[in-house]
Amino acid sequence: MKKEDGYILPIVLLFSFLLSLLVSHQIFLYVSERQLLASEQANQKLEAMLDESSRDVMRALQLTVKTPTRIVYDVGEVACMVDEEKKGSVSIKLTASLPSGQTKTVLVYYNKKENKIVKWSEDVK
Repeated sequence: MKKEDGYILPIVLLFSFLLSLLVSHQIFLYVSERQLLASEQANQKLEAMLDESSRDVMRALQLTVKTPTRIVYDVGEVACMVDEEKKGSVSIKLTASLPSGQTKTVLVYYNKKENKIVKWSEDVK
């Protein structure tokens, strides 16, 4: 028998291992980016619903009609709570929610006399 130094098999195994590490890392990066994109899209939908519902509620306050307690959009819904404050000021609590369960809450202080937003606080519990 000849003396055989098998160097091909260890090299092939090493390259296969490195290639599988590279592929698994790329898959991890891809999944992370997809999750980030989905989260940003949901956040953008929540922001758009809150912005539109705040305009609707302020328009209702200007016209002195009954303010809605729930506004339904194509992508989700917004719950509204309006509390009259002193000196013509109103606090509006808006909670937007998506069917996936993600929510975002803002608290808006609105001056009815000047027809402008005094304060906008996000992620209020």
